[in-house]
Amino acid sequence: MLIRTQGALDRVSEIAVWVAGAALLMTAFMVGLEVIMRKLFNSSLGGADEISGYVFAAATAWSYAAVIRRKGNVRIDVVYNLMPRPLRIALDILSFLALGALFALIGWYGFELVKGTVETGRISVTPLRTPLSIPQIVWISGIGLALAMWVLVALRVTGNVLRRNWDAVSELIGSEGIEGEIKAELVETEGKS
Repeated sequence: MLIRTQGALDRVSEIAVWVAGAALLMTAFMVGLEVIMRKLFNSSLGGADEISGYVFAAATAWSYAAVIRRKGNVRIDVVYNLMPRPLRIALDILSFLALGALFALIGWYGFELVKGTVETGRISVTPLRTPLSIPQIVWISGIGLALAMWVLVALRVTGNVLRRNWDAVSELIGSEGIEGEIKAELVETEGKS
């Protein structure tokens, strides 16, 4: 059941990453066009900076689930790789719990922010007068996806901890290390050729 749900959530997060990347590319094009128009024609598209901020926040939030699944969060492995395996696993679990706490806090306060914005009907103080609930709902939905991914991975980690399956725990939340990253890149490169 968890594996099937994980697969579905993985597909959703992959689609989210691609959509977020496409949105960032379109935004970069729009900002570039804005710069050219201002420089050459002394005119503006209007709102490019506001829209790019919304897109950046949403794209980042919608990418977090894939980051959690791919263990893409920043790690400093200099000392980690020198530690005994039980200590590395303990640190992996601790860092994973801290990541979950961070997303829970962002989710909690973000939800309260969105709820207040919806209730008061706030709009941006820009020429676009964007109802702030729209970009905030898109943003908090991405945070919700990240939390769902974290919970699902946490359930799988918990099951493996209870079974003392440390290899599976490391596979789910452990650092790949430089050798693992090189191997993953080589496998991906060979798959593309």
